[in-house]
Parts: sequence; structure tokens; C-alpha cells
Amino acid sequence: SKKKFVSEITLICDRQASGTALLEANDGDYESGDWYTLGTFDLTQMEPKIPRCGSYEGGRAYRLTHSDNTAFRAEALQITYTVGT
Repeated sequence: SKKKFVSEITLICDRQASGTALLEANDGDYESGDWYTLGTFDLTQMEPKIPRCGSYEGGRAYRLTHSDNTAFRAEALQITYTVGT
């Protein structure tokens, strides 16, 4: 129930010659249309990151979308955060 502050999210994935992946979040019931964009991962980078991903209380769901016409393989999201008081 404490507030979490997400400083960055890293996508653990294969590096590609081109392409992006969109990261969205939902801090509500996860079923409604309350998804909002956190950022876009550049898949040409060795460690694609999105900085400053906001804060939330309770739970948060993430949705990752890759829509390029290329192969895509990812293993995990590495989320760096601190817990408030």
C-alpha cells in the first residue's frame, strides 16, 4: 500500500537492427481502458530503457506491444524503484 517511485524500466531482450516496443501501464483494475503510455523502448540499444516512469500506490500492470514486422524475443522487464514512507 506504500507509494512506489519507478526511476527506470529496462527491457531484457535481443538487440535488433531496427524497431521499437511500446510500454503502457494501468494502476486501476487492469480491465478498463485506463492504460497510459510510459514510453517506447529503442530495440537497437544494448539495454533499452525508459527513465522516469512515475509513481503509484497499490498494484500496477504493464503491457508491452511490439508491432514492427520483425522477430521479437524478450525475457523480462527489470524495474528499478524505491518505496516511499
